[in-house]
Parts: sequence; C-alpha cells; structure tokens
Amino acid sequence: MGKYSVELSSTAFKALKKMPREDLHRILRMIKSFETDPFPYGSIKLSGMDKVYRVRLGNFRIIYEVNNNVLTVLVLKVGHRRDVYR
Repeated sequence: MGKYSVELSSTAFKALKKMPREDLHRILRMIKSFETDPFPYGSIKLSGMDKVYRVRLGNFRIIYEVNNNVLTVLVLKVGHRRDVYR
C-alpha cells in the first residue's frame, strides 16, 4: 500500500486551532497516522455517505474521506462528539 497524502478542510483547520493542547497532540498524531493507514482499528464507515469514515479519540471524533484512486485523505471535521455530526 502506498503513502497517502493528508489534507485538512478549512473547517477542520479552524477546529484544530481551538482545541485544548493536550487533546490536540493526540488528534494530530492520529491524523498523521492516516498517511500510512487510513483505516486504523476502530474506524467506521458512516452510513449514507460514500467514502466517509470516522475515528473516535475519547470524546473527540475525526470525520474524514478516503480517495483510494489518488491516495488522499481529506479530514472534513474534527470536534467534540456532541458537535461534530451537526
């Protein structure tokens, strides 16, 4: 499997800037790991959406889209579980 390029949407970038520091490091480590494995243990495909997955990190969620044809991962949203699906 090749190396994926990871991109952040503007929504995800803004959310990361507001994250508490201790949670930010854990989230960035998970996003960085998408380069080698875009489907880590615990990733679940969201129903009703094509190629969109989510990963849980405590109370936070990372919503991302995987494009296997061009080897890219686009992080769509990052946030607390109560807000991220809205």
